[in-house]
Amino acid sequence: MKFLPRLAFYGGISLWCLAADANPWQTPTQEKIAFYVNNSPITENDQAFVHRKMRGNAVAYFSKEYGPLPSGNFWQQCLGGTSVQQWIEQQTLNEFIQTYAHLSMMYRYGVTKKQLSYADLKQMMIKENNKRSQAIANSQVVYGLASFNFDKYKSHTLSNGFNKVREQLKKRYPISSQEQEKIYQQRKDHDFLESMTFSIQAIKLHSASTLKNTKVINELHHQLDTLRSVTLKNKYKANANFTYLEKHFSAQSRKSDEFVWSQLINQVKHQNKGDFFQSQDIDGTHYLIKLIEKSQPKSQPLSEVKHIIANDYAEQRYQKELDKIISQTTIIHNPQASKVKASNTVDTCAKSGANNAANSKVNTKASALNLAK
Repeated sequence: MKFLPRLAFYGGISLWCLAADANPWQTPTQEKIAFYVNNSPITENDQAFVHRKMRGNAVAYFSKEYGPLPSGNFWQQCLGGTSVQQWIEQQTLNEFIQTYAHLSMMYRYGVTKKQLSYADLKQMMIKENNKRSQAIANSQVVYGLASFNFDKYKSHTLSNGFNKVREQLKKRYPISSQEQEKIYQQRKDHDFLESMTFSIQAIKLHSASTLKNTKVINELHHQLDTLRSVTLKNKYKANANFTYLEKHFSAQSRKSDEFVWSQLINQVKHQNKGDFFQSQDIDGTHYLIKLIEKSQPKSQPLSEVKHIIANDYAEQRYQKELDKIISQTTIIHNPQASKVKASNTVDTCAKSGANNAANSKVNTKASALNLAK
């Protein structure tokens, strides 16, 4: 009878030893883990995927910030006290931290039943793509993409999650009528203006060379300024180089107008009634414009913008909680993980920014507003 308890005891010891020998830096599928964002593992493959994406983003970022890039190996450059390599590595880390923080918000407010990991997102994408493929094979209607790549799926999931969390925040922390009125008064003359309305007379210039003919342009200015519309229309009706038109831009037609006449609408903001100027439509067709009428935009009533104020108020709450999650996020690096580098060269800049040592606290900024509106 003593044999069975003794067997159970040694069996337990054996299992404990096996668990102790298990490698905590591998997933069940034997993928090597580069680091943990809190308890959420990030594999070396995941890290390399995001790292490659950030290499592409680096060229756009440094070009915008510092103008034409110096000659030589770009990956060795040191710009503004930061090496390109440092920037890429920090942005790679930031993406995982931000993703973790948004997923934490979704779990905190009941959008998901558990704290999702990066690996969970990949598995969810595979299931969704399989579901869509099967639906297409069965001749069923599929809305949106036939299949997602990972970046699109992650953005789609976080965007939907953000919208659901925002609705929860609006219910839990409703904005008071006094605060709503205060915000409205602060923003009504800037953010809550009705669309500007205006009317134009225009001559379509079919020939690009016409734009260079000062004499013709001056004549058109004079005709638009002095003649009645119908007379001007009749005058140029038979002229193959010109077409006369009139158009009123209203608040109701603004969406379609902005698509076709975006350049014109931006120009009108800086013009006065009676002014002449040249503009183009979406097809690049040139026009000589005379501004006939222009109404200054008025503030929308509070009743029409309450939902905007409520959404913005909830988004501010979301951002505050998101920043707190990020500030409390712990990164634990695998000391045996492969080092992902932008190049084989050493970093020539003085070390600045986040410390990548094991167990370091990383404080970075993630925006709730760039998810979806």
